[in-house]
Amino acid sequence: MSAAPRPPFLPGSLEEFTDHAATHHSEWFQYCRLAYEYIEEAEAAIAEARGQADQTSLKLQASEMEVSRLKEELSALHLKQEKTQARNQGIIEYQKEQLQESQQKYLEALKEKDEALRLATPVVNTPARTPEPTAEIHTVAPVGTPASVDPPSTSSARLSERLPDPDRFEGDRKDLRRFISQIHEKMNVNHDRYPTPQSRMTYVTNRLRGAPYAQVLPYIKKGICQLKDYEEILKILDRAFGDPNRVNNARNELFRLRQANKEFGMFFAEFQRLALEGEMSEDVLPTLLEQAINRELRGMLMHNEPPNREYHQFANFLQDLENRRRHYENNSPPAARTYASATKPTNPVRPTELPATLQPAENNTDVMDLSSAHRHTTSRRDRGECFRCGSKNHLVRNCPLPDNRPPRTYTCVGTIPFPISRPVSKRSESGLSRDQTMNERTIRISAAATQGLTVEEESYRSNLMILPITLSRHEKELLSYAMLDTGAEGKRFIDKEWAQDQGLELLPLKKPIRLETFDGQEAESGPITHYAQMHMRINDHQERRACFLVTQLAHYPVVLGLPWLKIHDPRIGFAEHPVLFDSSTARNTATCP
Repeated sequence: MSAAPRPPFLPGSLEEFTDHAATHHSEWFQYCRLAYEYIEEAEAAIAEARGQADQTSLKLQASEMEVSRLKEELSALHLKQEKTQARNQGIIEYQKEQLQESQQKYLEALKEKDEALRLATPVVNTPARTPEPTAEIHTVAPVGTPASVDPPSTSSARLSERLPDPDRFEGDRKDLRRFISQIHEKMNVNHDRYPTPQSRMTYVTNRLRGAPYAQVLPYIKKGICQLKDYEEILKILDRAFGDPNRVNNARNELFRLRQANKEFGMFFAEFQRLALEGEMSEDVLPTLLEQAINRELRGMLMHNEPPNREYHQFANFLQDLENRRRHYENNSPPAARTYASATKPTNPVRPTELPATLQPAENNTDVMDLSSAHRHTTSRRDRGECFRCGSKNHLVRNCPLPDNRPPRTYTCVGTIPFPISRPVSKRSESGLSRDQTMNERTIRISAAATQGLTVEEESYRSNLMILPITLSRHEKELLSYAMLDTGAEGKRFIDKEWAQDQGLELLPLKKPIRLETFDGQEAESGPITHYAQMHMRINDHQERRACFLVTQLAHYPVVLGLPWLKIHDPRIGFAEHPVLFDSSTARNTATCP
């Protein structure tokens, strides 16, 4: 800032100022201009000084707050340090006590060992020798005594107990997980016996034989394995002999697993193992467990509602039911039977042999014993007769009479009679089945899909072809299972109760569809009046805006019928139930359990 301007003249009175200003007006004008500029600069400097003062005051307050915070942190740090020192001091004192106790136990163990060796050493009477007072006393072993046994070295005394060697791995894929698990156990427990990576790799390679050893042999040079550690050998074996589809295989075994006559504890252990290996969600396990139990438990479950459907609690409930059933069977007396079971002839009748003449049974049975009528009834199969003409001289395959039975054709609604097929339009593929648009409003479905299996057909359940599917609609995905049913004349069916529980939108049909089983009787659920539209995915095979007819199903929420199979034309292996989508519409693979 510049210096303050000075006036050109300092008048003593107003008259002097007036006279001087009248003659020197330019000087006074210059003075006034400089004075005004000085005043403006002074005001700006004053404002800037005030701002700096305010900032300095704020900085001072912030510094005071920071100083107080640092003081608090310092005090907390001191307090924490004091606690840590106190805790460490307590640990040190405890460790000292433990060390003293260990040393005392070690000295006592040495004394006990010396005493045991002294007692185990045989004594032979020899002349006593007078020890010299200044010489050190040495104990001379008597003649015939064994050599002194040196105590084992500290290194050998610390060696862990040796685990048995695992069986050699010879390339069986199912045996690889057992071998890898036992190798890890061996190396973890007996790590002191194999301290170096080379010793560990040598041990593992010596437990291999045949093809597995050939996989590791390129990495061995002059008897020395060039890998880093034994875990790399296990990785090589896993790449060569591991199961790449272990999760799906475990799921397939889980879907096929049935309790049958096994105890529930043994069955559930296998069920739990397959569920863990298959990485199954616990939300679907209660349903699978209920489907896999035997008919006795399922019958008890009908009359005893489980308190909770949570997986583990449901399993405990089933175990309690099993215990109650076995307790009842063990304590109840055996029921007396008044009938004889029918026996199947062990020696089948040859075509050239005539069976013995059947003698009429003596009529000494009770007329109200209905089992006797069934017991004495025989069929042409039991009598060794031809199924067609009843002759005993030949079988049906050698019968001279023609087969007059009418040929059976299976007609799918919207298609021409089976087995002739025709191309399906893209419109019918993307929308509803043609059975919704044709004049004929009746479709048929198998009883296994709507009514389930009877007790006599329970063993047939493991032969059903089940596919894991994913249904999605409006960014909501549902994991479920679909049954392939060649006896269903609709493309897709969905269970009504399951769809309502999942909150699916059910759309009304223009006209209801009559649903019948193959015996001609109408389904118990009545006609089909609604359908649901969702996206369906089976592994990598996808179907967009697929339509499902809503009805009452038995075991599985979704049923895929014969028209669906004819549209996608998958290849099905009936031995292990693989389903291959290799047609022009899809080229993806799914696996049936």
